[in-house]
Amino acid sequence: MSEKTVALITMGCARNEVDSEELAGRLEAQGWTLVSDPELAQVVMVNTCGFVDIAKADSINTIIEAAALKQEQGITKAVVAVGVFTYTDEAGTEAFNLEPKVDQSVIDARVQQIRDLVDELMVQRAQERIGELVEVVIESFDAESNSYFGPAGHQGLDGSETEIVMQSGGQALEIGQLVQVRLIDSSGVDLISELAS
Repeated sequence: MSEKTVALITMGCARNEVDSEELAGRLEAQGWTLVSDPELAQVVMVNTCGFVDIAKADSINTIIEAAALKQEQGITKAVVAVGVFTYTDEAGTEAFNLEPKVDQSVIDARVQQIRDLVDELMVQRAQERIGELVEVVIESFDAESNSYFGPAGHQGLDGSETEIVMQSGGQALEIGQLVQVRLIDSSGVDLISELAS
C-alpha cells in the first residue's frame, strides 16, 4: 500500500498552532505521513484564521496556492480548509470572485458526510452513556408501549437533543415532572432508561 502524505499549513494565532498539533497527531494515528513541503503532499490542509485581517487574507492566498498545486497535475489530489475562516461565495463577499468554485454535487456530498459523521458520533455517545444516572423531564406518554418520553432535565421541555424513553415499572408519572432515571440501553441516538430506585 502506498504512503498517504499530507501537508498541514497553519495560519494565524498560537491557538491554531495547538489545533494543528492535535490534528497532526490524529492524522498520523490514522496512517498519514506529515510532510513540510505542500508540493510533496497528496493532501494539503490549511488551518485557517478568520479573526486577524492579515491572517484571513493569508488564509485565502494559501488556499488559492494549494489549489494551484492540485491543478498542476502534480501529486496533490485534494485541498482541505479547516479552522475558523468563514467562507461564503454570495455576491458582495470576499470569496465571490475566487475561482475555481466547488461543484454543488461535491458540496452536497461533503455536507452528507458531515451529517453521517455527526449521526455516528451521537450514536456512539449514546452508547457510552449507558449506566449513567440523569434527570429527565416527562414530556409525553405512549399508552400502547406504556412508555414515557422526555429530554434530559438540562435540555428543558421540547429539547432538541437526545430523547430518553422510560419504562416506569407501573408507576404513574405526570407531564412536566422531573425524575431521575438510569440509562440502560440505546436505540440510535435515543436513550432507554428505567426509573432509578
